[in-house]
Amino acid sequence: SSFMWCEFFTKEEIRSINHYQHAPFQNDYYTHVIEMYFKKTKQPLQEDVKLLRQQFKKSNMYVLFEDNYNHRNHNPNIQMFQKVFPGVDKWIEQAHKVIGKSRFAYLLQRAESYLLLNIICREFNEQFPSAPIFTIHDGLYTYDQYIPDLTSLVLRRCREITGVEVGIKTKCDQIVLEPQIEDIDMVWEEIRNVTTEKAYDKVRGRVFSSNVERGADFLKKMAGLRKGY
Repeated sequence: SSFMWCEFFTKEEIRSINHYQHAPFQNDYYTHVIEMYFKKTKQPLQEDVKLLRQQFKKSNMYVLFEDNYNHRNHNPNIQMFQKVFPGVDKWIEQAHKVIGKSRFAYLLQRAESYLLLNIICREFNEQFPSAPIFTIHDGLYTYDQYIPDLTSLVLRRCREITGVEVGIKTKCDQIVLEPQIEDIDMVWEEIRNVTTEKAYDKVRGRVFSSNVERGADFLKKMAGLRKGY
């Protein structure tokens, strides 16, 4: 439709929404956006595409949920998305105004949960009742021998329900004792800006200390329940 949230969308914005729906999610969506941005702005792509892709991918949560327009309109990765998909960006901003970013996040989470849990996991369990399946974030986990069937189910049902050809990565996790350069680069990217004592104090115990305390409290409660039982 040419209007959403009672807001008029231009032909170019509508075209960008259609383009987004047919983006190559089954291949490398992030590199596609980067290449389209440089093509639209008529700039030579001379930078490290791999680094640009990593930065753009990390910024996608800001693309979806940043509602501070001073930040939104000055973040280079959000600007990249705005240039390639102006209609989608406009729709996201209207969603923030109409229902707020929290409800918008709930909407996306529930849509994903419905698709993965209520549809795909349910059907997989019905077809293979003895096969284990569980989720971690947006990943589905089962035994190796069931991966082809699960992959086929995910691709088919996502295409039928959303009309989008999605991409899937499958891998069998193995413990690698030697650190990989990609992992080192990822960690370094997160800590390289912690250059002052004040910045360090903000992050040094942010996760582990609180999680240890919470875990200890949980174990004490469980021990008490077992004794009561």
